[in-house]
Amino acid sequence: MHLLTHGQFARLVLVLGRGKAGYNNIECDKIVFLSSKSNPMKKLILILGLTISMISVHAQAVLEHVYGNQVVMNPVKLSNNEWVYPVTNFGLPITDVKIYSSSHVLLKTIPLYIPSGYSFFYGYYVSDVLFNSDSKIEVLYNVQIDWNSQTTYLINEDGLVLQEFPHQLIGRIYNMDGAYKLSTGSDGSNDTCRIYSLPGTMVDVPSQSTQLELTASPNPCKDLIEINHPINAVRIRIISVEGKEVYRVNTGMALSTKVQTMALPAGTYIYEVTLSDQKKLTGKFIKQ
Repeated sequence: MHLLTHGQFARLVLVLGRGKAGYNNIECDKIVFLSSKSNPMKKLILILGLTISMISVHAQAVLEHVYGNQVVMNPVKLSNNEWVYPVTNFGLPITDVKIYSSSHVLLKTIPLYIPSGYSFFYGYYVSDVLFNSDSKIEVLYNVQIDWNSQTTYLINEDGLVLQEFPHQLIGRIYNMDGAYKLSTGSDGSNDTCRIYSLPGTMVDVPSQSTQLELTASPNPCKDLIEINHPINAVRIRIISVEGKEVYRVNTGMALSTKVQTMALPAGTYIYEVTLSDQKKLTGKFIKQ
């Protein structure tokens, strides 16, 4: 797109207006304004064009790279101070995690261990110093058959399983005055949470569980509502104001979930989002 300066845009308007009687051109700060005798359509063109020009001048976002049909996790800073992007496929099957440099060059592909009958559910933490003292990258991720059959695995960049956490979901990693802890929640088979001490340190591994606020739109809704939630959400319940559960769905590696509401009677409802560490977030919406 070719951007016009205010002076260029003014000259363009003058050209468009030539040959028409009744124009009084007043130049002010290099912008030509047309007097009240001007054609209303020409004035509208001037206003619209000036608005677009000003918006274009102030746009700052520059596209760096497009990851086609892929999900980019939060960037991670490795121990060599290099920032990398962990990337997975969008949609199943997910069989590996690709590590891209900050300039979007593929550095390595890490094969995921997926037991027979299971599928990748979500992945959270990537680090080369947090889980052990070697120089290899480790990935902590979750697989599932259903809500009652989920397991978390810790693997290294060669695909070797370093640790298995049966019937546990990834929660969060905490820095407690330099001591790093991992919390996990349970799947549907039990109701426990566990805390693990981690041997390493965290250079920069942001928690994706806090990267997005809980919202729902459109609100009020009619036939469909989309609930935006943290990527470590595992379950959504819709509850009536009387406390009755009217809808439940397990979520996967996503930042939003669409819920069909056409069958719900008009009224106010509560949506409850359960995270992998069993923390619950709630909000309200109105069904028209």
